[in-house]
Amino acid sequence: MPGKKRRTSLKYIDQLKPIVPPVERVISHLNRRMIEILYPEKLREKFTITIVFGHSRKKQYREAVELAKQAPSYYTKGEGRWLKHYAKYDSLSATKLFELTSLLDKFIKFEVLVQDKPLPYGQNLWLPLMWIFLP
Repeated sequence: MPGKKRRTSLKYIDQLKPIVPPVERVISHLNRRMIEILYPEKLREKFTITIVFGHSRKKQYREAVELAKQAPSYYTKGEGRWLKHYAKYDSLSATKLFELTSLLDKFIKFEVLVQDKPLPYGQNLWLPLMWIFLP
């Protein structure tokens, strides 16, 4: 008897229309999170680490800014003492990432974002994982 119930329920499930169409031609109307869930194969983003640091009066600050500007993606937010530098690195630029972080370690605190998100243990776990990409 349990087998019959199982067969009938499978037939019933097979008759249901899909809640989400299996393939949408255009996914530009979906936000990034929905694309991650529904169509992860269409999301062609590289794994990135972003280093965020603020303004400093230390002499190494200018050198750090110059290194950050060499990142594949660099931008700033704010101004004056609230200025924040964002340097985004991918696996191909891991060497530059470590140059910047080793310099920043000497004089200022910085934040590590993974895929543009603040994750726990960014500096102690995620940053060292980029070592595998060093030549």
